[in-house]
Amino acid sequence: MGEFAYPVSASAAGVTVPAGVRIAEIVQPEVGAGSLSVAESPPVVSPIPGGLAPRIRPSALYADGGFLYFVCFGNPWGFQVADISDPAAPVIVGEIFGAVSLLPYKVRARTDLGLAWLCTNSNRAIRRYDVSNPAAPVQTGNRNCGNQPFGFDVNEDASVIAAATTSGATGLRFLDQPSMGIIGSLIDGTAYADVAIEGDYAYASAFVPGEMRVVDISDPTAPVLRGGVGGLTSAVRRIVVRNRVVYLLCRDQGPQGGLMYVFDCRDPDNPVLANTINCPNTGDESNIEFNGNLLLTSRWAGGAAGRQLRIWSLADPLKPELIRLVEYAGSDYVYGLAAAGDYCYIGNRQFGPNNRVFTVKLR
Repeated sequence: MGEFAYPVSASAAGVTVPAGVRIAEIVQPEVGAGSLSVAESPPVVSPIPGGLAPRIRPSALYADGGFLYFVCFGNPWGFQVADISDPAAPVIVGEIFGAVSLLPYKVRARTDLGLAWLCTNSNRAIRRYDVSNPAAPVQTGNRNCGNQPFGFDVNEDASVIAAATTSGATGLRFLDQPSMGIIGSLIDGTAYADVAIEGDYAYASAFVPGEMRVVDISDPTAPVLRGGVGGLTSAVRRIVVRNRVVYLLCRDQGPQGGLMYVFDCRDPDNPVLANTINCPNTGDESNIEFNGNLLLTSRWAGGAAGRQLRIWSLADPLKPELIRLVEYAGSDYVYGLAAAGDYCYIGNRQFGPNNRVFTVKLR
């Protein structure tokens, strides 16, 4: 879909890696043993009937502290909050809508701090909301990143925001969360699709030139590129990290189709590609999230083949095992994915009145 296409405004040519930084080159990575063919897929189940009915198309979701925060794409665009204390019967309790159409890509929240954030490429901004009263969210910050942020993350103590940008002066921007001011940048001509923070490191997916990069942000005013793995597909998209194991989702492109890369990043200077797994029908807006010892990936493409949620066991973090599929009907495209407790939530976007956020019982 054109509305959410990732523009490529930088070229691998001219991207300079600082001296002493090792970007391991992986040429045409082999698909690992964790892959499953359709014939080997586990049983398919369905979501709980009903679900939330947003006013317009849900495009990004995040669950935290008994609430689901999600952004609706359209004109007007909207930010909504739902009470999920009863996961089988979620209820929208608050919202804020604007008159301008925005293309929001990602949302994060800290209910304990009464804060939520989203990134949008329409005005190149990271926005912050006060959600201490979920029934009446209020925008309290807006930072133009100077270029389009397609992904971002907030560190554990909510002091720093990392924004992955493309177009213009491409690179990573680092914001002081309380003031929403830009305090550091890594502007290297790389078009970044997403970023995830764990401890003193930010892990970024660079779709030009097709790399996963590790950045030291112990001093966010002076971020330092430590290492990475290159030679990946240029369709790298969403990224998550846990215990220095990084999972990177890639959309369908070329004969390999969609992929999930797994990296061992325990040595930040020498990250290793540990596994490459088939994920067919993975698109620009496919998502990846943790839920306890599970990893969830959504299939974005429209039609029956695209209406699936994949559930992976992380019993061996370096070798995710596909254990369950969830199919849902009536979807044009699937954008948002969030998880909390024994449940996850899927944003099902249609052109019409049947937009839904489905609830899926995971255990």
